[in-house]
Amino acid sequence: MQKTKAPEASVYVLRLELKKPGQPYPGLDVMPQDPAVKFSFGPPARLTVRIVNRQFAVVPATTRQALLALTEEALIARRAELVKKYREHRTSQDAAAFLEQGTLHYLHGCFRAFRDASAGLRVLHGMPVDGNRVRLQAARFPAGAPTLHFRVEQTGAGLQLCAFVKTDEGSTPLESWSRHYFLLAKESTFLVLSTKDYQTLEWLQAVRPEQWAQDGAQLSEQVLDVLDRNYTVDRNGCFEENIIDEEPEHHVQLSELNGRYLVFTPAWRYGGIEVDGVWTPELRRKAGGTEWTIRRRKATEEAFVARLRALHPNFDGQLNGYFYLSFEEAQKKQWFLNAFYKLLEQEVTITGLSMLTHFRCSEYKPVTETELLSAPGDPQVRLRFALQFGKEKVPLPVLQKAIFAGQGIVLLRDGSMGVLPTEWFDTWATLIRHARIEKDVFTVPRWLALTGSSDSAETTVLKPVINPAWWQQWQRWQKGTDILYPVPALVQATLRPYQQKGYEWLQLLLEAGASACLADDMGLGKTLQTITFICRQLEADPGRQHLIVCPASLVYNWKQEWERFAPSVRIGLFTKPEDEAGTAPQVLIATYHSVRGHVERLSETVFATIVLDESHQVKNPAAQITRAVGELKGSYRIAISGTPVMNNTFDLYAQLNFLLPGLFGSREFFRQQYADAIDRRGETDKIEALRRLTAPFLLRRTKSQVATDLPEKTEQVLWCTMKPEQRMAYESIRDKVRANVLMEIEEKGVEQGKMAVLAGITRLKQLCCSAELVRDEDVFTTESIKTQLLLEELTQLVPEHKVLVFSQYSGMLDLLEKALSRERIATLRLDGSTPVAERQELCNRFNDAGAPERVFLLSLKAGNAGLNLMAADYVFLFDIWWNRAVEQQAIDRTHRIGQTRPVFAYRMICTDSIEEKIYQLQQRKATISEELIQAEEGFVKSLTLDDVKFLLD
Repeated sequence: MQKTKAPEASVYVLRLELKKPGQPYPGLDVMPQDPAVKFSFGPPARLTVRIVNRQFAVVPATTRQALLALTEEALIARRAELVKKYREHRTSQDAAAFLEQGTLHYLHGCFRAFRDASAGLRVLHGMPVDGNRVRLQAARFPAGAPTLHFRVEQTGAGLQLCAFVKTDEGSTPLESWSRHYFLLAKESTFLVLSTKDYQTLEWLQAVRPEQWAQDGAQLSEQVLDVLDRNYTVDRNGCFEENIIDEEPEHHVQLSELNGRYLVFTPAWRYGGIEVDGVWTPELRRKAGGTEWTIRRRKATEEAFVARLRALHPNFDGQLNGYFYLSFEEAQKKQWFLNAFYKLLEQEVTITGLSMLTHFRCSEYKPVTETELLSAPGDPQVRLRFALQFGKEKVPLPVLQKAIFAGQGIVLLRDGSMGVLPTEWFDTWATLIRHARIEKDVFTVPRWLALTGSSDSAETTVLKPVINPAWWQQWQRWQKGTDILYPVPALVQATLRPYQQKGYEWLQLLLEAGASACLADDMGLGKTLQTITFICRQLEADPGRQHLIVCPASLVYNWKQEWERFAPSVRIGLFTKPEDEAGTAPQVLIATYHSVRGHVERLSETVFATIVLDESHQVKNPAAQITRAVGELKGSYRIAISGTPVMNNTFDLYAQLNFLLPGLFGSREFFRQQYADAIDRRGETDKIEALRRLTAPFLLRRTKSQVATDLPEKTEQVLWCTMKPEQRMAYESIRDKVRANVLMEIEEKGVEQGKMAVLAGITRLKQLCCSAELVRDEDVFTTESIKTQLLLEELTQLVPEHKVLVFSQYSGMLDLLEKALSRERIATLRLDGSTPVAERQELCNRFNDAGAPERVFLLSLKAGNAGLNLMAADYVFLFDIWWNRAVEQQAIDRTHRIGQTRPVFAYRMICTDSIEEKIYQLQQRKATISEELIQAEEGFVKSLTLDDVKFLLD
């Protein structure tokens, strides 16, 4: 780029080399062979203070200052400052990366200043033409800083994230510009991006959104949710929109100010998400791992604020978004007590009572009296209930409101607060939370009699409503080995003892009016237990229909299992209503997708049994699929999942709420009382309380407990040592990732920086797999020590053995497929892009002893659940996964009932790498999941700053 100053005859050209990311910054010099954008002064070749002072003496001071900042002397001085700073602080960051980052930051400021000051200059740009010739033409810096926005588009290859650059002249695709760090160039137009924008583009380049082209949920969570914080992102109808558009629940948060005032802060809960502050038409909030668009109801919120304002004359004129009264005013004529009860009567939730220090506690302990009003066998239990503190009775609606808010305190009419001890709360809160209140009588489902310990007060009160003969059967099932229910004649199979127990457990819960979550370990025959149970119902009433909902990849697996174990039962596949012509099937199999699309049609039928397979699909309570399955009607419900908790305790809520509506109260109550207490604080008493509440309805047996006849399974780590070129590439990228991640954390904090952590770690994990997965980095190698070792292992195993190879990266599967083809090893492949109808065919072919394919390449997510691949006896996990339970599911595709050969599973882990450190962290971090049948906590979400530093060292 050239700046000429008329009337000088000579042309002075400022040349600045903009190198690619990762290369050393050469400073100011002439490099005519490099096609990068250049600014240069010539003659001479370098820009100096002397040249600026001589040639630009008459330009405005701001322009001259912008040029002086780009001189050789200024850049050398800046580098000297950075070197000094690096030595003083002794930062652990790589010196080259530190200098590059500091220089880049300096140059960015220089370019912004030059852009704003260049109006007084004639700016020419050298456009390369044939040979080494350069044609000068006018260049320009449009006024105003450019901004970025994004749009998702559906292409033949899947979802594509497109970036756009917006200026005062309009919006253009980013791909139409060439980018050098923060500088965008097109023809003779130059734009300088903001720091935030060019860091965003660098992050996108590292995180590679294209890897989730076939996985909209991951693309949204890993990329779009992050961009939404700072940019406009048009999802372009490519995603199911998560919108909360409903009337909110009113809340009031009580607090004290300066030890003198009682403060009332209005708030609203939209779909369980709390909102306060100044009204805006829409608000985006993240909850339960999902981004929500909340459409706020202005009239509703304003009406509630007006109601609060009318509670006391002093509130009129208070415009701070909250209302306050002195303690004396609040207690005059029992104003606070009357206002408290008025708000409760208006269905307003009041929180914060337990944090108040000014109001005194009652001297009396709570006294509880109950009277059972229902007869044995009644599906609903009616109970007369009374709670007193001294002579004052607490109205049941008031008590229920306090329990819903998670309060251990109720406000009494004398102005004091009645304290509910922990023991009382644990005993009665479950019943009252589930209750339908009518004055002093509440009604609850009779299955609540199964919760709690056998001698607890609520169990003792409810126990008579279930027939004594059932209790005897229940005790026989728990203690003995007697067969309580014979296997139906429709079933052509012999059940193993623990499968018999599982089938009987399903039947017992049916008779108690409850539903069940069958959470047995992978490979223990959950499908067969469920088929046996449904066959018993078909023998009792052949005319009723049963529904099985499962992921698309398991539809044909279910059909095949029915044909194998109960061939006389009529099975139908539901894809759309018009497919149902002819004789109605006794068992209908539908995908989650078809349920979501045709829930109105399916909800017209009251099914005898509804089964949700891989029920963790409905772990998000507010997702459309969760709401859809909630509309289905069924006399009995079964959830099946080997890992009902994939990431955190909250995963349980939606599944058990589908089975036993109301079991946990509101989702916000469950989050406050259980999920946060367990996942964030590890409170053992909450773990035990939740285990006690769910134990009767959730059955989990592991292979080590019941499948003692299974052949041995050996799990080992296959350590891989990178060769020099791959090691150099790894360390280069690690240093850059570490610098970027720690800078992000320093600017935004650990929580906000988690996405940068995940993106950086993903980059390093990919390089451990193969340098070819990070082709956009200047790594100058294509080495993959893992591929080499895997080929060595497979050449020894094939053809005597069949092998499963799992990877979470489809690009790695591509590379392995090519490598195995070169070695003439026949393979099959299944990943997220494999059509559903073909998946079972691939599994059948692999299990065929005569098939030539000996190696099955599988995507970890697509192939780790529901598939039977017992032909294999060797499993290789090519890359380490965050969640050990997901890895275990993959291994259990072959180590399951019916396997007769020992199974050998190998985790391939590169030594002295991010993979080894993830493995060490997995061993180190004590999870509470086993006590709660949880697969594992969200690994990345649990990382501390020390963990991040450990991983990136």
